[in-house]
Amino acid sequence: MDPNEVRRLLDVLKQRLTDEGIDARVHVIGGSAMAMLFPGDRETRFTTDIDAAVTPTRTAPRSSLPHREFLSIRPE
Repeated sequence: MDPNEVRRLLDVLKQRLTDEGIDARVHVIGGSAMAMLFPGDRETRFTTDIDAAVTPTRTAPRSSLPHREFLSIRPE
């Protein structure tokens, strides 16, 4: 994935969290973070996955917590 695809998938995650009423911080690490920080660098601008920690900023009701399928966001 290039930086644009990483951003698109993070936007999908953001929208899904918003739709579920979950306010959270997403900390992107690893190759995807490097790809977004250095999009012009041929060696770091592509990645095969997005490593991130999603931390709710407040407690969400159990019924609105995401299921395993929710987090299965695939590149197009």
